Amino acid sequence: FGCKDPNGTKVDMPPEAKNRRCTDATCGSMDEAHCCGDVSSCHGFKCLGGWLLRKRPEHFTCNGKVCTPEDNPRCCVKANPTHKPAVDYKGKVTKVFPGGACNVRLDNGHWVPKVPRWAIRHVSGKKHHEKGDVVTIRRAGKGGPFLPFIKVVQEREGEIEENLNNGAYKVKFVDGEALNVPEWSLACDDTNCSTSVLKPGTKVKAAVSADGDFIQHGALGGTIKDIRPDGTCIVEFDNGEIDPHVPPWA
Repeated sequence: FGCKDPNGTKVDMPPEAKNRRCTDATCGSMDEAHCCGDVSSCHGFKCLGGWLLRKRPEHFTCNGKVCTPEDNPRCCVKANPTHKPAVDYKGKVTKVFPGGACNVRLDNGHWVPKVPRWAIRHVSGKKHHEKGDVVTIRRAGKGGPFLPFIKVVQEREGEIEENLNNGAYKVKFVDGEALNVPEWSLACDDTNCSTSVLKPGTKVKAAVSADGDFIQHGALGGTIKDIRPDGTCIVEFDNGEIDPHVPPWA
């Protein structure tokens, strides 16, 4: 990156900047403070709802010495970039690749190649799949990107009553309660999700946290392996990856 001083003279990047990464494939003007300035690391940044901290957040920075909510796009990525509801498809494994990806033949006859291991769920919960296993795969919307399965605290079953046309739907749950639910918190069966817009009468499940809040379908769940002295945790995610420094608020 071409760093310059206030007079426009080219200067070297700070020594600690050598491991930093720009937010896109190529560096742009928005990365100037990140590459050249005295700025804070994204490590420990609290992402907004529906966003996840980037992998290796220590390689990214905020645009100042103190991080602010405006730095969210620098430090975080959308948990479900399409904002489409999670859709589950049932099928059978036809081939298993090294690393765990599988070819899956869906019940509707469609063939889906190289489904990531973390987007496949077996009824028994086993993580190492075999040819012939009956499984469920998860995608964002009909035919969209693969989404990881999460261990939600609760999934409330209900039925779409109304599209609110603002990214949310009015859902009447089986207990009789009707609430406005964000689209990204909903999952539905593929037979009821023939379009990207959920219609009244579609049966859905809403992911709910321990606090009763609607949470993102497709965010990563995992297991705490150890707690460090600074309060961060070593977490092994359900997709097999390990993050050695997960902040306690995440």
